[in-house]
Amino acid sequence: MSNAFNISRFNRLLALDGRNYFKRFGLVLVIIIGVNVVAWAAFSFLPYLEITEVLPLNRYLLITLLAAISIAMAPGIAFGDINDKRAGVSQMIMPVSTLEKFLSLFLYCCLLTPVLCVVGSLILDTLLALLPFGKYEGFTWSQFVMQFHPKSLIVNADADENLWDLTFFLNRDYQYWLQMIALPSVCLFANLIFKKNKVAKTFLVAALIWFLVIAVLILVQRNGIDVFTSYPMREIFSHFDTLSREEQLSLCLEWLRGRNMVWIGIFGTIGLLGYVLSFVKLKNLKY
Repeated sequence: MSNAFNISRFNRLLALDGRNYFKRFGLVLVIIIGVNVVAWAAFSFLPYLEITEVLPLNRYLLITLLAAISIAMAPGIAFGDINDKRAGVSQMIMPVSTLEKFLSLFLYCCLLTPVLCVVGSLILDTLLALLPFGKYEGFTWSQFVMQFHPKSLIVNADADENLWDLTFFLNRDYQYWLQMIALPSVCLFANLIFKKNKVAKTFLVAALIWFLVIAVLILVQRNGIDVFTSYPMREIFSHFDTLSREEQLSLCLEWLRGRNMVWIGIFGTIGLLGYVLSFVKLKNLKY
C-alpha cells in the first residue's frame, strides 16, 4: 500500500472510523456532557453548599475540565484496539496509508472530541441558565468568546480596574488553552503505547508531564530568574502602583507577550513531539 495521501480513500476511512467512534464513544461523551446537569443540580439544590449564584467563570472551568477528560478518554475507548495483536488486525489489513490513519485519529480524538464536548456543554449550560429556577447566572459562552480577544480587555479596562491582576487572570486562561492543545498529542501517543488500562495510564502520564513542566516553571520563578520579561519581577511589583496608566498598560502587555512566548514554546514542543511520536509509532506498529 502506497503511503501517498488519497482523498477518496481517506473519506472512506473517515466514514468507517466515524461509525466506530460514535458506536464506542458516543454514550461516554453524552455522560461526560451530562455532568453539567449533575453540577447544576448540586449547586442549585444542595442546601449545605450555601451558594447564592454560580457565575459563568465557574462553569467555564468545569466545561474545560470535562473537555480535558473527554480528550484523555477518547483514544483509549474509540481506538483502543489499534495496537492489539488480535483486535488490531483489522487496522493492519486496512488499505490506507499511515498518514491517512494518523489524520483520522487526529480529527476524531484531538479535534472532534473537545469540540463536541464544549459545544454540547455550552448548549446544555445555556438551557440550564434560562430556567426560572436554579442558581446559574449569565451565559458561559461569553467566557469562551472572551478568549479570542483577551488583550483587548486589558486595553479597554476601566480606570478603577487593577491592570496587573487582570493580566494574571487572562494569562492563566491563555496558559490553560495552550495545555489543552498539547494534551491530545500526549493522549494519542499513550493510546499507541499502552495495551491495557489505557485511560488510567493516559491520565497518569499526562498528569506527570504537566506536573514536571509546571514545577520547573515555578522553580525558575521562585529562584528570582525572570524569563518572562526584561524587568526583574520584584522591581515590577515595587514600582507598578506608582506608574501612570499608560506605563502600566505597556508593562502588562510586555509581560503578557513574554510569558506567552515561553508557554507557546513549552507546550508547542510537547504537542509537536507527541504528534510526531504518534505518527512514527503508528507507522511502525507490528501485529
